[in-house]
Amino acid sequence: MKLQILSDLHLEFGPCEVPDVGANVVILAGDIFTGTGGPSWARSAFPARRIVYVPGNDEYYGTTVDGEDARLGVECRRLSIDMLQMGALDPGGVRVDPDDVLFRPIDGMALHARARRWLEEDEGPQ
Repeated sequence: MKLQILSDLHLEFGPCEVPDVGANVVILAGDIFTGTGGPSWARSAFPARRIVYVPGNDEYYGTTVDGEDARLGVECRRLSIDMLQMGALDPGGVRVDPDDVLFRPIDGMALHARARRWLEEDEGPQ
């Protein structure tokens, strides 16, 4: 099974060409497009691929999580895209679970604290 994993494309700022690497499954792991634009872009970019869509924080920009989840769910179903939100999939024996990650929120907080210390000390930008 060949996976193509993409994230942080931020297509609301302009188009992005993604090479076709012949993946069996394309996983879009957040911050693809604000609102419901990501699934339609994904289906156009990967017309014959299985697509797994995991919304990121930018999909919800300017709206509510519950409302946008409902709209994204409708759009993903219409386009035959699997949307993951507090769930897991097993496409072809490969478990895709957004909660099963090596980088946890506490890791992000520690990285942020380390970056702030660097900025505040003498090694920061001059």
